[in-house]
Amino acid sequence: MDYQTKAENNFADLGTAYYTDPILRVAQAGIMQGDGKNVRPKDKITREEAVSMLARALSVTVGGSSTNFADNSRISSWAMSNVAAFAENGYIAGRSGNRFEPKANITRAEVVKLLDNMVSDYITESGTATPKGTGIVIVKTSGVTLNKTKLSGTVVLGGKAGEVKATDCEITGKVVKIHNSTLVTSGSTSTGGSAGGSSGGSSGGGSSAPAAPSAYPLPKVKRPPRTWAYSTTT
Repeated sequence: MDYQTKAENNFADLGTAYYTDPILRVAQAGIMQGDGKNVRPKDKITREEAVSMLARALSVTVGGSSTNFADNSRISSWAMSNVAAFAENGYIAGRSGNRFEPKANITRAEVVKLLDNMVSDYITESGTATPKGTGIVIVKTSGVTLNKTKLSGTVVLGGKAGEVKATDCEITGKVVKIHNSTLVTSGSTSTGGSAGGSSGGSSGGGSSAPAAPSAYPLPKVKRPPRTWAYSTTT
């Protein structure tokens, strides 16, 4: 996403580490803001927390007030519309017995599968590209021209994308503009909404600088230390 600005570190439990800057960047973008005091950087993350963060990061339109999962009643109220939206779009499925297991920790494999279901194109090289599919399109780099394609899903212009061109495109999905990125159209039709701001993208239509999404509440419970190994070179 290449968020370019950071929030002030007002978290009592966030020291200096390889993950400090990324957390402050997603906090500035309104994706993760903790419980007002702590952000619990070394805790494991639950399935409903992961879905809520990804929904805000990728501007997924909220869904209904319930799901068809067998354990629907266990989904937190603050996560329900996001989980419903992910289920409706086919982004996420239940575990055995059609259970969502909202309080269970999400696995690395599940996150990879989830992103693969959501994102159809991840553009990392300059030049002309013709995205395929109906999923989310993310433009990561500058000097990109989207050419002769139908963009029915959300288009995310990353913080380093700059001026992205759309030539002879039909744009029916939302366009999320991060930092100073812009979309310049030529011979294209657009019926989708536009959103974006100086720090991050959020869903909406027509606003040049929408308010950051409200943070989801983090349960105030003690959890065991994180056991996953992270590479600082990734």
